[in-house]
Amino acid sequence: MTDFVTPSPGSSPVGYPTPIPTAKPTSRGPGAYVTLLGGGLLTIGSFLPWGVTTAPTYDTLNGLDKATDGDITIILGLLVIAIAVARFTTLVHPVVQAAATAIGVASAAIAGVDTEDILRFMSRNGWTGYIGIGLTAVFIGGLASVLGGIVQTGRPKEPLQQFTFREGMGHFLGFNEEQAVALAADMNVRMDDLFSPDFFVQFRNTKRDWDDGQA
Repeated sequence: MTDFVTPSPGSSPVGYPTPIPTAKPTSRGPGAYVTLLGGGLLTIGSFLPWGVTTAPTYDTLNGLDKATDGDITIILGLLVIAIAVARFTTLVHPVVQAAATAIGVASAAIAGVDTEDILRFMSRNGWTGYIGIGLTAVFIGGLASVLGGIVQTGRPKEPLQQFTFREGMGHFLGFNEEQAVALAADMNVRMDDLFSPDFFVQFRNTKRDWDDGQA
């Protein structure tokens, strides 16, 4: 039987590229970054001033004061951040990705309602002032969450180079699917090992001997 000749680890047969290692598939994409930005703005904005009075006295109304809904937007912001983190680390169902859109709509609506309430309260009491940076951040964060949920990332396809490499090896070695299964069973190896560049020469020689034995 022909001796096995194994190329050095990590090398590739002449004429064939080294396949790119397959990374764990995730839902990472532009939408994930926008979703994370939206969740961050929602959370941080909840702690910042939502209203500022300048006359008759200077004062601020923060998102966590009783008259506002900052406690709600904090929770919504953390939920959006959780969705974004999930998209960065694993495949996320489109419905879960789209949940950021629903949360963003709710957050923007809260910001709009609270803006109207704060301005009405100031006007009714004869005060002058303006909307604080925190409420503005919440509104922008809600819009970003809406956009992030719309811009989704689907299930990635198998890398083209990896597919081409495997199919190219099978064609070069003269494998068809039935022969590959039989050869893998004969050698007591996994199917994927038949196409490993580290064992290319070994499989080529084994295939040759195997074919001779079948003749």
